[in-house]
Amino acid sequence: MPYDKPFKTFDEQLEILKNRGLSINDMDFAKIVLQDISYYTVVNGYKNSLILNCNSDNFIPGTSFEMLYTLHMINISFSSVLLKYISCVENSVKCKLAYLVATNYGVYTDYNDLKNTNPSDYLCRNNYINSPFRNNTLKSIKKDICGHQAGLSVNHYKGKNHIPPWIVTTAISLGETIHWYKILKPALKDELLDYFNSLSGLNPLDKREFFIKSLDLCKEYRNTIAHGNKVFSETFKIELPKRQLQALSHDFMDGINIVHSSGRKGNAAIIFAILILLRNNYAISNFIHDLGSVFSPYKDVDFNGKNIFALFSLPDDIIDRMVKLLPSII
Repeated sequence: MPYDKPFKTFDEQLEILKNRGLSINDMDFAKIVLQDISYYTVVNGYKNSLILNCNSDNFIPGTSFEMLYTLHMINISFSSVLLKYISCVENSVKCKLAYLVATNYGVYTDYNDLKNTNPSDYLCRNNYINSPFRNNTLKSIKKDICGHQAGLSVNHYKGKNHIPPWIVTTAISLGETIHWYKILKPALKDELLDYFNSLSGLNPLDKREFFIKSLDLCKEYRNTIAHGNKVFSETFKIELPKRQLQALSHDFMDGINIVHSSGRKGNAAIIFAILILLRNNYAISNFIHDLGSVFSPYKDVDFNGKNIFALFSLPDDIIDRMVKLLPSII
């Protein structure tokens, strides 16, 4: 039976690329890249930005293999910066969540009690809203504490007489952290959001929605990056809510169609979400610097009629916009 995608040697792969109009200036280099990265990663991941049209597999004349490889390396750098500051956001939210839980419900949890009925336990279900996923969320947190992947800190505290919430947060995912926030009682939800001056212009319900959607978008981006997918060719599902984005973004989203959902879930949206959630002036300044370092070497490079910002669906002045937004989010 003939296969749709039969095996091809490295030389055959390069011949296919040449037949599709891709120029290869250094065949030896191109073969090494295919050996190290794979055809799909370096070619298919970026071809949509540089093909003649959506119905063709042929490249725009002048597109080179080296150009595709450069885009691959830029994408790695961009993804690394996003991942770094999404981790900062995650740690910040976990810290605030653990602090509020400990302040209001104490530092004791019985990680073997999956029913969560002990009133002395900060994971007692009566401490949280009666939602359809409350019990499963609390049970999932307990299972993470018990699991083999709990981590050194949690395992160390298993030898103590309690595992406080700021240790438990080291063992749970960003997704579970979001679910934990969702089951907090309204007063605690709002108390956590009071830390974020950037959200002060919104009413409590709009704050909660924007906060959760921003974290969900961070989680989706992080998972995309962790699986090696490209952040400028990926279709994301989570979108920031339009009303809050219009109220908070000032001039940051100018020229980006946030009426359409695509403008609320792309690279400009994730950068904005991270800026809103970082809160720390030093971290935000470093985020701006790190992103500038990714793009500045290529800002004058012509990628066959497109600049680097267009390829990443970002405005040319994205770094300036980040700087201008800074006073309104601190």
